[in-house]
Amino acid sequence: MDKDRTSYSMRVIDGKNLMPAGTDFLDALLVWVPNMVIDRVTNPLDPRVYLPQYASTKGSVIFDVDGFVYEQAPTFISVHDIERVAVLTRNGAFSRYGPRGAGGVIIINTKEQTRIDELGVEKIYNNSGLRDSIYDQLAVKRAYSPEIPEYILEYSLADSEEKAYRLFKNQKTRFSNSPYYLLDISEYFRTTWGNTKKCLAILDTMAHQFAHDAMALKALAYRYEKLRFSENALQQYLKVLKLRPRDAQSHRDVANAYEDIGNYQKALHIYTRYELAVNDLDSVPFDRCSTDELMNTERMNIINLYREKFILESEVVKDNSENPKTRVVIEWNNNAAEFELQFIDPEKYYDSWEYTIESKEAQLSAEILKGYSSKQFFLDDELKGEWVVNISYFGNGTQDPTYLKVTTFFDYGTSAQRKSMKVFKLTHTNDDVYLFTINTELKLFIE
Repeated sequence: MDKDRTSYSMRVIDGKNLMPAGTDFLDALLVWVPNMVIDRVTNPLDPRVYLPQYASTKGSVIFDVDGFVYEQAPTFISVHDIERVAVLTRNGAFSRYGPRGAGGVIIINTKEQTRIDELGVEKIYNNSGLRDSIYDQLAVKRAYSPEIPEYILEYSLADSEEKAYRLFKNQKTRFSNSPYYLLDISEYFRTTWGNTKKCLAILDTMAHQFAHDAMALKALAYRYEKLRFSENALQQYLKVLKLRPRDAQSHRDVANAYEDIGNYQKALHIYTRYELAVNDLDSVPFDRCSTDELMNTERMNIINLYREKFILESEVVKDNSENPKTRVVIEWNNNAAEFELQFIDPEKYYDSWEYTIESKEAQLSAEILKGYSSKQFFLDDELKGEWVVNISYFGNGTQDPTYLKVTTFFDYGTSAQRKSMKVFKLTHTNDDVYLFTINTELKLFIE
């Protein structure tokens, strides 16, 4: 497994960094995985390995050595024969190895297998059986359904818009300190009574009342974008930029908002100005983090699509025209939110990406300091059909919901480019649900 090419969260240790000390390679590995526990007491001839955060309910670690899975620790392997080791946890381990991988997986590439791979020798076995069994275990999820708050349930007794409005006036004194209450109520008046004017009035109240709450303003911007009020969304992103001027995400959001209203010159200027400022003033150079890569992709796309609208300097960012044409961008309003996404491709193979405290600590500290809250994915053009996306949500440390914005681009980077956006309100922690489907053949984004 290649850490640079997979979205699994994992720790990789180069074999040359393993010191041949102790009983076997497990003792050498313990230096690099300090939370690992080796049980040599229960059965000295068959040591068991545990990752404490999973051991109590999910069992011991299993081992994958050059593609062959062992339930027992392969202590016959010498430290000198190990090319590298990867430690795989959470849904990444479960989705790739099934239920027996729930306690974590230690993957070992030996030097001999690496030499065979370099010669291009193909293995005669495949994982289709394992793939199908994993699909049976994981593919069918309960569909995402947003929690209906108690204050919305109270409106079930309102048989007219006038009664609903009276109830709203009574509720405001109880819930006026919550911006997310106003978001929910605005949507209620729009969808239940078709009153877009009232919806926008409530959103305007929220914009003024919570003008210093960056997370609330981002959620509000998502709602305006969903309603296709791009100018209103831009105003919220500009407020967030003033509140969080060092966050890369703030600059990116403003640039994208200008692009949405058709001001491509301004959007390109925001991207370029941010890069220059970072390189001149910041200790972490531009293009070191995932947000900067995302910005490069979006800036180059503006250049490719609207080149005739402005004069460009000779030095521009790298061309991204070879990227796959289906692009998915995930954004969230709360930087402290923790969740894991599981992608199931049309051939029923799995991949996962997580954003958690554990995964962030494993990243470059520069990425954390940049203040990003977005991630882009490109879906393989060769795999036509349905891509299923599931989510496990772990909360954000507060009682407030997390708003997840998902934008899917079809024919990305071409004159036929179009996008579809959905916003999900995440409230239940440890939820493991089906979120949405993207059909790359029919070019549909389905909830």
